[in-house]
Amino acid sequence: MPSFVQSILDILQVLILAIPIYFLLKFLRPRKGYRMLIGMLVLFILLGTISRALDLSELNWILEHVVSLLPLVLIIIFQQDLRLGLAEIAGRRAGGQLKASNDEVKEELLSAVEILMRRKIGALIAIERNVRLDEFIGTTGVKLDCSILDDLIVSLFFPNSPLHDGGVIIRNGRICAASCVFPVSTVQVGRRFGTRHRAAIGLSEHTDALIIIVSEELGILSVAYNGQIYRGLKIAELRKLLNVVAQESSKVGEAISTMGSQQEIDNATAFTRSAAREKDLLADAIEELDKEIR
Repeated sequence: MPSFVQSILDILQVLILAIPIYFLLKFLRPRKGYRMLIGMLVLFILLGTISRALDLSELNWILEHVVSLLPLVLIIIFQQDLRLGLAEIAGRRAGGQLKASNDEVKEELLSAVEILMRRKIGALIAIERNVRLDEFIGTTGVKLDCSILDDLIVSLFFPNSPLHDGGVIIRNGRICAASCVFPVSTVQVGRRFGTRHRAAIGLSEHTDALIIIVSEELGILSVAYNGQIYRGLKIAELRKLLNVVAQESSKVGEAISTMGSQQEIDNATAFTRSAAREKDLLADAIEELDKEIR
């Protein structure tokens, strides 16, 4: 075979191997197990280099057999992400769930969230993306077909209203269901997260939906996505996030984590200061009570 043809075949083989690896790493990068995967690869490379340099035949044998099980390990680590990816491929359809051109819909939603935060009305809103949420609409929710209006969303979550329990699902820029029951996550989270937040995390574990949560006690805005919850977001940050969703961007997770991580730190600082103030007030009250007793 001519050397020129052989060179072309070598380049073709490299491309055949490199392209799938590139897209695989691109898919896994925003996932929770990505760092674990990188750590495992670095460990295998390090052990392999040492075993070959020192001619450790037993270690080489173990590594060869462990590497053969690597595909199974990847499936176990990324089982949730693979399930979402397959569901996304099966259920993908044209068009985003919040059209980039329909700014009025986004502004109505943002206005509703702002009112809910100000009035401290608990809310749970799921924005359907590529994975359909039919199972939660047909089994537990009440089907609707309404335009997104701030007053309507607020009335749906108003205490003691017929549909205030459960969550609202938005599909194709319209409210398609209310009073939907979402699966509660079994992952251990902090005590500050109630059933509403756990349901949001649970839904984000099984779908690629973006879930907006408003705390009933404090009116704090949170967002759940890909099994993670980000607490203490502001309306301006939610607006940027909705723009990312409207563009059907694959960088939703990165956008949320960038916003939420800093807000979590800020919120934790505010919580610490609040706790310190409450401790001082309690100490003052005890001191005043002690004086009265004396």
